[in-house]
Amino acid sequence: MELRRFIGILLRWWWVIILSMIFAGLAAGVASKMQQPVYRASTTLLISEAPIGKANDYAMLMTSERLARTYVEMLKTRPILELVIARLGSHISVSALSNMIRIEVVRDTQLIRLIVDDINPARATVVANLLPEVFIDFNKVMQAGRFEESKQSLTREISVLDEQVAQIQLQIAALEKADNPDASVKRVALESDLTRLRQSRAGLIQSYENQRLIEAQTQNNVIVLESASVPTFPVGPRVLLNVLLAVAAGMVLSVLAVFFMEYLDDSIKSADQITAILNLPVIGVTLLLSDKEMENSPIAHKKPRSPITEAFRSLRSNIHFASVDRPIKRLLVTSVRAREGKSFIAANLATVFAQAGNSVALLDCDLHRPTQHKIFDQSNRLGLSEIILQDTFQLENALLPMDIPNLSLLTSGPLPPNPAELLGSKKMGQLLECIAEKKDIIVLDSPPVSALTDATVLANKADGVVLVVEVGSTRLAELMHAKEQLDRTGANILGVVLNKAPVGRRGYYSYVYSYQYSSYYERDYKSKRRFFKHPVSFIKLLVKKKLQGFRPSQLK
Repeated sequence: MELRRFIGILLRWWWVIILSMIFAGLAAGVASKMQQPVYRASTTLLISEAPIGKANDYAMLMTSERLARTYVEMLKTRPILELVIARLGSHISVSALSNMIRIEVVRDTQLIRLIVDDINPARATVVANLLPEVFIDFNKVMQAGRFEESKQSLTREISVLDEQVAQIQLQIAALEKADNPDASVKRVALESDLTRLRQSRAGLIQSYENQRLIEAQTQNNVIVLESASVPTFPVGPRVLLNVLLAVAAGMVLSVLAVFFMEYLDDSIKSADQITAILNLPVIGVTLLLSDKEMENSPIAHKKPRSPITEAFRSLRSNIHFASVDRPIKRLLVTSVRAREGKSFIAANLATVFAQAGNSVALLDCDLHRPTQHKIFDQSNRLGLSEIILQDTFQLENALLPMDIPNLSLLTSGPLPPNPAELLGSKKMGQLLECIAEKKDIIVLDSPPVSALTDATVLANKADGVVLVVEVGSTRLAELMHAKEQLDRTGANILGVVLNKAPVGRRGYYSYVYSYQYSSYYERDYKSKRRFFKHPVSFIKLLVKKKLQGFRPSQLK
C-alpha cells in the first residue's frame, strides 16, 4: 500500500521532477561550456628501493608501500613546490600550484604517477617534468645528510692522526742524525708510536669507506620512467558527465523535496486517508470542472449521459445503500470549508434524484452566500427567509418548479441578520415537515461546518448528512474538526464526497473518467477531439471495438 502511495506521489509531481532535472542539466551544461578547457600532463616515476638485508617479502612489500605513500606526500610539500616555482620563474602561489597537481600510486607496483591539470598545456608539461627533477635533487641532498656528520667526524680524526704521524716522522728524522745511545732508544719508541698511529689511521679510513658503502646501499633512488609530453586535447570540463551528474542530482533533490512537501501537506488526497483515519466511507467522487461547465443549470441536466452525471448517479445509489434501515427523506449537503463545491453537489444530487422519479425539493439554506438561484438562473426575491416567517406557509409561489421534471427549488430569499437562529427555530422544523408531506426527498444546501453553526443546527433536522471535501485543499485537521462538530449534534453522517478530484491516466480517480470512453454513455462527441485529448484510450477503444466487429466510422 505504501509503495502504491509513493508511486502515486511521484506520478502526481512528475512535472516538478522532470523540470528540476532539465533545469539542473541545462545549468550544468551552460556552466561547463563557460569554463576554460583544462589540459593534463603526466609523468611516471619509478622508486628504486634499497635492499633491506635479509628482510622477508612481506616486510619488503610493507616498506615499499610506506615509501611510496611517503614520496606522494613529500612531492606536494611546501619546500618542494617553492623550489619548482623558483625554477619556473612564475608568480603562481604555492596553493594554486598544489591544486594543479594530483599524485597517485599505481597499485601493486613501485610506480608513482604525477598528474598536472592546467588551462595552459605548456605550463602543465613543464611542471610535470620539473617537479620530479626538483624532488630527485632534494631527495639526494636529504639522504646524503644522514651520513654527512659521521663522515665529517671521521675526516677530522684522520686529519689529526696525519698531523701526529708527520710530527713523529720529523722527530725520528732528527734522532737519526744524532750519534748517542739515548737517541737510539728514543727512536725505537717513536717508531713504535708511529706504527700504532698508522694502524689507527688505517682503521679510520676503513670506517670512512664503510660509511660511504652503506650510504650507497641504503639510498632510495627516484627515476623518471616516462616524461610528460605537451597535451593536444583538453580533459575538462567533461560536459556530458557534468550534465548527467547534475540531472541525477536534480532528480534526487526534487524527489526529496516532493516527499518533504507531501510530508508537510496534510490536505486530503485520497479516499484511503478518510477511511483509515476518520472511519468514514467515501460515497462519491466528482471531477474538477471548469466554471463554464457549472453555469446556468446542473450538469446532470445538461449532459445526462456524461461521466460526471454517472458519478452523481453512483452517489445517489450509495446514499440509498447507506440508508436501507432508515430511509432518507431529508438530506443535508454541507462542506468543511467554503468554496468546496457543496452547492454544486447538492444541485446535481437533487437533479439525479428527480431523474430517478422522486419528487424532490432543493432548499438553499445557505443564508450567508446563497448559490442555488444562480445555478438554476432564478430570482431570489422570495425564498426561505421570508416563507419561514409566515404564519401559514405559502409554498405554492415559493417552491419554484424547474425545467427538470419532479424538481422544485426553494431559494434562500433575502439574507436575514440571524441565520443560525432562523434555521434552528421550530418554524424551520415545521416548514420541513410541510415540504416532506408533498415531496419524497428534501435536499438541504447548508453553509460550511467549520465556518458557521448553521450546518450543525440543520444536522439535527436531517435524516442524513453528506460531507463534501475538496481534494488537495481540505486539510485533514479541518475535516476531523468538522466531523467532531457533527458528531456532537448526533448527525447521521452517510459519508464523504470527494469533489474536484484531478483526472490522471493512473490517478486514483481515473476510473470515474474512464466512463468517457464507454459508448454506452457517450456517443455524441467527435472522434478527433477524443483522439487529441486522450490518444492512448482512444486507440484502446478502437482495438476493442474492432475485435467486436465494430467499425471506426461509428465513432464519428
